Amino acid sequence: MSIGEVAQQALLRIDEEGTVAAAVTEIAGLTSAPAVTDEVTMIVDRPFALRIVHVDTGWPLFQAVVNDPRG
Repeated sequence: MSIGEVAQQALLRIDEEGTVAAAVTEIAGLTSAPAVTDEVTMIVDRPFALRIVHVDTGWPLFQAVVNDPRG
């Protein structure tokens, strides 16, 4: 894959009611991986946490906690 374009936006709002912060980075690739043809069904019926890390460095790339998987 090669990168064609990168864009980033950030928001930081601080006032007497508290702080709101958000950021997003979008990376547009010129090519992509082949489409996945196998479908996997996953049923989540309890809270869970997940962490995706870079294998070589161990740095976390994405972390999330789902307290109520019902939505």
